[in-house]
Amino acid sequence: MHTLANTWASLGLALFFSPALFAQQPPVQSQPAQPIRINLDGLKVSTSENGTESEVVELLEGQEPEAAQEPEGPSPLLTQIQAQQYMRTIQAVFDARIRYELGEDPGEAIEGEGVEEAELEASRHAARFQLWVLAGAWNEIGGFLTDTAGEDAAAIYAHLLQQLVMQDQVILPAEAIELAGLSPEALTEEQVEQFVQLLQKAAARGSIESIPALIDGHPQFLREDEEGRARGGQLLAGLGLTDALQPYLPEMRDPETRPGVLTQHARYHQYLAMQAKDFASRMDELNRAFALLRTALNSEEAEAADREQVLAVVLELLPELPETEVEAWREALFAEGRGFGLSALSGVCKSMADWERMRTIRRDREPVVREAKALGEVLARLKPIDGGAPSAALGLVGMRLAAEAEFSLAANPNDYRYYNYLPNEGRFPTYIETGELLKSMPSVAWMEQVDAGLAERLMRLRVRLAAQARLPEDALETVQLAGSRRPAFAQELAELFLSEWTAALEAQRVQGLDQNQTIYFVNGVRQVNPGSAPLTRAHQMRSLAKLAEVLAAFGELGLEPMQPEALVEGFAACHSSAEVYRVEDIEALLGPIDQMSPRMAVSLADNMRRNLGSRWASDQVQATAGTKRNKPQMEAEIERGYLLADRVLQVAIEQEPDGWMNVLIRGALMFDFAEFSHKRDPDLREYAPIRDSAFVSLGRAMELYGAEVERGAIEPTVLPMALWFSAALGASELGYLTANTKPDNDQVDLLRQAVTSMSPADAAGHLDLFASWAQSVNVPAIMKPRFLRHALRVLGDHEHPAAEAARARLQLYDELVQEVVLVTEIDGPPEVVADEPFGIRLSLRYTAALEREAGGFAKYLQNQVYAPATGAQVDYRDRFEEQIREALYEGYEVDGIHFHRPEVEDRPVGVHGWMEKPLAYLVVRARDAAVDRIQSLHLDMDFSDGQGTVLLPVQSAVVLLDARGEDPQARPYEKLEVEQVLDAREWKDQKLLLEVRARGRGVLPELAALIPGHASIPGFELVEVEGHPLNITELDSDSTPVMPLTERSWTVHLQPAADASTARFAFPAVALEVDASEYKRYDDLDLVDAGATVDLDAAVLNGGGMPWWGWLILVGGASAAFLSIARHRQAAPVEAVVLPLPQRVTALSALAYLRRIGEQPRVAREGDWQSELAQDVAQLEQQSFAAEGEPPQESELRALLQRWRDRAVA
Repeated sequence: MHTLANTWASLGLALFFSPALFAQQPPVQSQPAQPIRINLDGLKVSTSENGTESEVVELLEGQEPEAAQEPEGPSPLLTQIQAQQYMRTIQAVFDARIRYELGEDPGEAIEGEGVEEAELEASRHAARFQLWVLAGAWNEIGGFLTDTAGEDAAAIYAHLLQQLVMQDQVILPAEAIELAGLSPEALTEEQVEQFVQLLQKAAARGSIESIPALIDGHPQFLREDEEGRARGGQLLAGLGLTDALQPYLPEMRDPETRPGVLTQHARYHQYLAMQAKDFASRMDELNRAFALLRTALNSEEAEAADREQVLAVVLELLPELPETEVEAWREALFAEGRGFGLSALSGVCKSMADWERMRTIRRDREPVVREAKALGEVLARLKPIDGGAPSAALGLVGMRLAAEAEFSLAANPNDYRYYNYLPNEGRFPTYIETGELLKSMPSVAWMEQVDAGLAERLMRLRVRLAAQARLPEDALETVQLAGSRRPAFAQELAELFLSEWTAALEAQRVQGLDQNQTIYFVNGVRQVNPGSAPLTRAHQMRSLAKLAEVLAAFGELGLEPMQPEALVEGFAACHSSAEVYRVEDIEALLGPIDQMSPRMAVSLADNMRRNLGSRWASDQVQATAGTKRNKPQMEAEIERGYLLADRVLQVAIEQEPDGWMNVLIRGALMFDFAEFSHKRDPDLREYAPIRDSAFVSLGRAMELYGAEVERGAIEPTVLPMALWFSAALGASELGYLTANTKPDNDQVDLLRQAVTSMSPADAAGHLDLFASWAQSVNVPAIMKPRFLRHALRVLGDHEHPAAEAARARLQLYDELVQEVVLVTEIDGPPEVVADEPFGIRLSLRYTAALEREAGGFAKYLQNQVYAPATGAQVDYRDRFEEQIREALYEGYEVDGIHFHRPEVEDRPVGVHGWMEKPLAYLVVRARDAAVDRIQSLHLDMDFSDGQGTVLLPVQSAVVLLDARGEDPQARPYEKLEVEQVLDAREWKDQKLLLEVRARGRGVLPELAALIPGHASIPGFELVEVEGHPLNITELDSDSTPVMPLTERSWTVHLQPAADASTARFAFPAVALEVDASEYKRYDDLDLVDAGATVDLDAAVLNGGGMPWWGWLILVGGASAAFLSIARHRQAAPVEAVVLPLPQRVTALSALAYLRRIGEQPRVAREGDWQSELAQDVAQLEQQSFAAEGEPPQESELRALLQRWRDRAVA
C-alpha cells in the first residue's frame, strides 16, 4: 500500500539534509525587546512587528525616522551577463567549441560610440562569458569569477546555475561536479537542489553512479566539515544514491541534546526501510527510526520547532507500524499533560489545510486524515478540560475533518479540477472516497464534546457519507444521537439520508448507462477508465432490502414517515434503468398497492409514466444493461408497465376522484399509452379514442385545478398547463418531441381558453407562470421554433418579460430563415424520362452578413465537426445526405450524391449582399412517369439564439418536371470521350466482351444514344448489356453552372451469329459528337491500340497453339534483354502493364487489383496518385470489413477499378 513514507522515499532525502540542521546549534541568545507602541485610549502597549528600537525612540521624541536608503541596482556587468542566452544544444555547443578552439574573442567585435567605457567593457566580458558557457570552457569561467567578477561573482554564478538547469541539454555528470567547484561561496541548499536537478537531466547522457567518487574530497562536499557533509548528503539523497549516503550522515554525539541529528538519522533508517528486501528487515529499520524519533521528542533540549519537525516524520512512519504500538504512542502523547498531543494535532491539521490548498492527491491525504481522526479520538476519551467545558482542540480538528469531507462530497469524478497529474504516473484523484472518509469522521463521544453547531455540521456530513457509501448503520447511530439532542434535527437527518441515498444510487445508475471505456493519455502514457458495471437483479434486491431496513429503523426511533415523493424516488433509484417495476418490489417497500395513499399512488404512477416514455423504452438503455430483449419482448414489458401504472393510479382516483393531480397524471398516462400503441399498430380506430380521452382528462384536470386555486386551497403551479401544452405538441414530455411529432392546434386553443377563463388576477398570474416556464424549459433544438410559436399562441398579447423574450427569439428565427435559402436546380431541361438518370444541383444562398455571424457554412460539407454548444462531434454532411435521401425516396432512385469540398469558394449570385455556396450534385432517376416534381428539400442549420443552439430547417422550393417522355433526351454534357475495348480472350469459348467507357462533364448519355449499333454488330449476336451507374469523379466548382466530371461504362456480352462467315470484329460507330474516340483490345495481359476492325485469330489473341520451343525462344530473349538492361542501366521508359478487370468484382479482388495497379510504373511515378490510391484502398477496407461499414455494390467497385485502370494507361 502506498503511504507517506513511500511518497517521501520517492521524493528523496534531499529536502531533509539541511546544512543548518547539521551545524552545531549556537546557544540561544536573548532577543532584543520589541519596540513599544502606545495606545493613548487605554494606556495599553503592544509590540510592533516590523519596527526597530531607534524608530520607537524617535517617534516618542516627536522626530521623524530617517528614510531608508534605496538599494543600488545591479552592476553593468551583471546586467549584461543576465541578458545573454545560454541555450546549450548539441549544435550550439559544437559551434561554440570550434570558435573557442580557434581563439575567437567575441568581445573584440563590440564597439560603441558615446557609450561609457564601463558599460562597453561589461558588454565585452558578457560576450566572452557566453561563449565560454556554450563551449563548456569551465576553467575560463572559474578564472573569470575569481579575477574579474569581483563582488558580482556570487550573483553571476547563481544566474549561470539557474540558466543551466533550465536550458542545458548537453552537460555530463563530471562537468556538473566540476561546475560545483567554481562557486565563489559555499553552495546553498537551493543551489544543491539545482545541482540535483541538473544531474538528473545529465543521467540520460552519462551514468551518475560515479558521483560519490567525484564528490569525495570535493571542497563543497568535504565529509570532515559538517556543512560540507550536509551538502553531500543532500546531493546523494536527491539522486537516490543511498549506498553512498551513510558517510555523509551527521555524527550522533550526545543524542539526547541534539533532536535535529536524531531526526536526520531517523529519516535515513526510514529510507532504508523502504529499500529493504524482506519484511523483517523493513520492520527493524522502521522501529529504529521510531525509537530515534521518540528520543528526540523527549529531549530536554528540543524546542517547539524541533518537535514540530519530529512529529512530521512520526506521522509519516505511523501507517507502516503495528497499530498496537502506534496506539500506545498516541496514548503516551496525552499521558503527561496535553502539550505533545496537541502539537501533533496542530501539525496534522496544518498539513490537511496545506494539502487541500495544493490539491494533494488522495493517496497522500488519506493517512493524514486517518491520523487526525485517531489522535482526536484519543483526546475525546480523556476527561473534558476545565471541568466539562467543550474541548477547543476537538472542535478545531473536527472543523478540518468537516472541510475535508465537504471537499470530497462536492467532487465530481468527471471534473478535471478534482484530479492532479504526476509525471510518468498519470492522473490521480484529490478527493477521498466516501467510505474511507466515513471511517475518519468523529465518533459520537467526540461530537458530544464540541460546540452544538459544529456537532450538527459533523452529523450532517456523517449521514451524507453513510448514505453515499451505502452503510446505513453509521447513519442510524448519528440519527439516534441527534434525536437525544433535538428531535426535529433527527427527522431532518433521516430525510437527508434518504435524499443522499437516492442521489448516490441515481449517480451509479447514470454511470452504468455508458459502458464504453474512456481512453486518454497523460504524458504519453495510455490511461483507461472502464465503464461502470450494470445493476443486476440481485443488486437491486439488496438495495431495496437495505433501504426497507433503514426506514423501519427510523420508525422504531419514533420518526415521522418519509414524504411519499422522496420514498418513490428512493425506490426508483434502487432499480436498473432498464427494468420496469414489479408488483412484489413495490409492495415490499411502499406497502400494498390497494392500501396506498393517493399522494403515494399518484407519485409512483407519474414516476412510471416518465420512465415508460424514456428509459424503459430506449433500445440503447436496454443494450447497455444487457437485457437481450428483442423488440416484441420490450414492447410487452412497456405494455405491462402502462397497465401497472394505470392500476396504481386507479387507487388514487378511487379515493379522490376529483383530485386534479390524479386526473392530470391519468390524462398524461393515457396520452403516452396512445402514442405507444399507435407505434405498434397505426390503426386510427383504436388510437384516436384513447388520445381524445386523454385530452378530455387533461382539460378536466385544468378545470379542477382552477377551482382549487380559486378557493385558495393550493399554491399556483405551471404543471397542469405544461403537461397539457406538451401533449398538444405531440409528447407529454418536451424531451421526447421530434420533428415528426404533429401538434394539435385545437388543444393549444383550448388550453388558452381554460387559462383565460379564470379570474383576471389568476389568469394573469398563470400566464406569468407559463411564460417563465416556456423561457426556462429545455426543448430539443429542432423543436424550438415550433415550441415558441405555439407558446405565444397561449400567451397571446400578455405582457411579461419572458413573453417578450420569446417573441424576440421567434422574430430572430424568422429573420434568420429569410436570409438563407436552399436552392434546387435541374441540370438541363425539366423534361426527363422515367428510370433515366439526370442531375440536380444543390446550393446554399445567403446574405454575407449572415455568413459572418455564423462563421461560415463549410461545416455542412464535413463530418466529425466539434459543436461547442453540445461538446459533441456532429456529422453534418451525413445528416444532410440522410435528409436528402429521405425526401426523395418516394419519387426517385438516388444513384449518387457527390458533395463539394468544404473549401469550395463562395460566389456572388447577382443580388447585392447575397452569396452562394455550392453544396452537392445529385444523380437521380424518376421511379415512374407519374412523378411531376422534386419535393422540397431541407437542411437543418444550427445557430446560436443566446440560450443555446437552435436548429432551423432551411427549405428549397418545389421544382416541377415532366417524366412522361419516352425518348431519352440527352442531358447537358461536354468534352465527351469514348473508348471501346475489345476483350476476345475467351473467343475460343465463343464469348466476346466489348467494354464501352465514356468520360466527360455532365450526365453522360445512355449507351443506346451513344452507340446505337452495339446491339447489331455484323456477325455477332447480343447476349446482354451490363450497365454500370454513372460515377462522379469530381465537381468542377469553378464552372458556371457547376459541372460534374463523370464516368460511365457498359459491358456488352456478344457471341458469334449462327450465320457468321468470318471471324472479324468491326467496332460500332459512335453516333454523338465526341471530343475523342478510341479503339483498344487486349493482347494477353496488355491493353493495346486497335483499328476499326480486329481479326479474331484465337492463336494470336489467346496465346494458344504456340509450340514449346517457341516459349523457350521467348523466355531466352527476355532474359537476354534483362541482362542487357542491367549492364547498361539505360532502359527506355516502361509503359504500364494494366491487368484486365476481374470477371467478378468483390471487395477482396478489388483490393488485390488496386494494389497491383499501384505497382505499375506510371502510377508509381505520381506521388499524388499514390496518396489518392492509398486513400481509396483504406476507404474500401473500412467500408468492407469494419463493423460499422457498408460494403459497396459490385457496380461501384467496377467503376472504381476502371477509373484507376484508365489512369494507368492514359
